[in-house]
Amino acid sequence: MKLGDFKGIFNKRQLLIDSIEHVKEDYYVVHMKAKTPFEWHAGEHGIFKLPGQEVQGKKWRAFSIASVDSEGLITIGIRTGEKISSFKDKLIHMKKGEVVEVRGPFGWFKIRDKETPIVMIASGVGVTPIRALAKSVEDDTSRQIHIIYSSKYHLFGQDLQTIAQNNETIELALTQSREETVSAYITLAKKYGNKALYYISGSQNVIQSVKDRLKEEGIKNNRVINDPFFGY
Repeated sequence: MKLGDFKGIFNKRQLLIDSIEHVKEDYYVVHMKAKTPFEWHAGEHGIFKLPGQEVQGKKWRAFSIASVDSEGLITIGIRTGEKISSFKDKLIHMKKGEVVEVRGPFGWFKIRDKETPIVMIASGVGVTPIRALAKSVEDDTSRQIHIIYSSKYHLFGQDLQTIAQNNETIELALTQSREETVSAYITLAKKYGNKALYYISGSQNVIQSVKDRLKEEGIKNNRVINDPFFGY
């Protein structure tokens, strides 16, 4: 890990709420615009605060950014859960033009090169940085890219389907069961071995489970990329 991976923690910027989508049940997508220039790389995340909001408990949250710089919006996807936190409750009820503060961006969940085959494995709302990575390579036809997304509800699923439909070198599998998901990435592990890079995004339990299964297939640790500081 390099000091540069955390350089964004010293950068504090203000964002303005652009829109908030209640897409399904307890899933929300929040779009924000930067008041001043704000650049980031696909896969990075930021530390978000809600100045002026009376948040009880934890005053900040880490959220992965689901959008890419060229889209002009800072987008995050969240799931509130059955017992919503004060932070998320305040966030999803904010109005257009209200201020959100962010420190960052930072992280190392990024595309490393332009040649290596890529296998992306997302679980639940862990798809947020995967959506950004997929957008960043949507025109890449130089290698095979596979996206396996396991969830009961596929947040950003339509975006991923559009990306895959427009690029024959990108293959998308939207799964729901654990068995189907494991079968999909183990098949790819057998096909590519250590010639591919494996990106995993989800809860810590999911990340560890996938890493353990890949290790059983002979995949080395340095071929697996995950960020332990994801937020959704």
